[in-house]
Amino acid sequence: MPREKRILSVIDGLYGAAMGETPWDAALHGVRQLHDGAVAIVFDLDRRTGAIPRWLSTGTETAKNDYINHINSINPRMHMSLQRGVGHVMTDHMFATERDMDRSEFYDWLGRVAGLRYFMGSRLRDDGDLSTFTAIEFDARHGHVDTGHVDLFRVVNRHLSTAWQMHAMRLQPTLGAIDEFVPWAVAAIDAHGRVIGMNSACEKLLAARDGIMLRDGRLRAQRAADDRTLQIAMARTLDASRNAFLESSIAVGIGRAAPASALSVQLRALYRSGPTPPAHPAAMAYITDPDTDRTPSEQTLTSLFGLSRQEARLAARLTGGEDLADAAVQMGISKNTARNHLHRIFEKTGATSQSSLMRLVLRHLPS
Repeated sequence: MPREKRILSVIDGLYGAAMGETPWDAALHGVRQLHDGAVAIVFDLDRRTGAIPRWLSTGTETAKNDYINHINSINPRMHMSLQRGVGHVMTDHMFATERDMDRSEFYDWLGRVAGLRYFMGSRLRDDGDLSTFTAIEFDARHGHVDTGHVDLFRVVNRHLSTAWQMHAMRLQPTLGAIDEFVPWAVAAIDAHGRVIGMNSACEKLLAARDGIMLRDGRLRAQRAADDRTLQIAMARTLDASRNAFLESSIAVGIGRAAPASALSVQLRALYRSGPTPPAHPAAMAYITDPDTDRTPSEQTLTSLFGLSRQEARLAARLTGGEDLADAAVQMGISKNTARNHLHRIFEKTGATSQSSLMRLVLRHLPS
């Protein structure tokens, strides 16, 4: 089978599993075969307790219980992944030499019990205290993962993440339960462009009818020119929901009455081949208002970067514009303690200054 058709077949399998039409084991098996890996894994981690409430793997079941009950706590890959943003891709050579791996209890266990050595992995998404991780494992003969493997992994992961979220929505279909905590308005769009669900922020924004509104069940802009742009973008997004290789994220601006700033609407396709059932979204719309407080919540920062509660509190204040001294006073901590928190924030996010931290956080929010 040609490579492109193989990729599409695997993506179709993921969305079939998300909709309950095919087993997740079969979909994951397709992912493993596509990457020529020995094992494919996807699992949820409760970052607060360290528990793994859900685990799916294909290729081996030998070490599953041992990993869940003990080995994950000493897994250097996990520690590194939790310090990075959602969507990153990691391989062993990014943080460990062969000598480091030879001396590691984790890699000793990995080779001895499971016959594995190398991997590429990613944190797909965060939802409250739960994070979803995926990995492809390789045996020692494979060697370190090259850029070709990583590029393919990124393509498939985009759809694995969406499929996993769709699966969660099917199990818990209330949109608000998933997207209430985020600092922007969110609407779910079906294959015909109709809004089939929204969070409370979106309800409030649309009810104001300032720039954007709900008309005949669809998102419409008040200004004719903006509405034409929005409808074209919506059509392209819905096309992308049927074609995995089309652009899956489109942003448009929506003007409002002066002196209010324009709204930003980001449309993201949820790819699925074939007809999408009426009750399930084909796209999501994220609407942001630059005139409102964009300071991210502590929960959002914890989810995105794995920050502790105190680190998230400090990061929220800093990205909201406070300086370190004022933030320390408001939090009731010393400036030295605040500096220590800030150092760990920089380590976990990769930021190097307060301004770069603000830019980093805003890049992770729909714009």
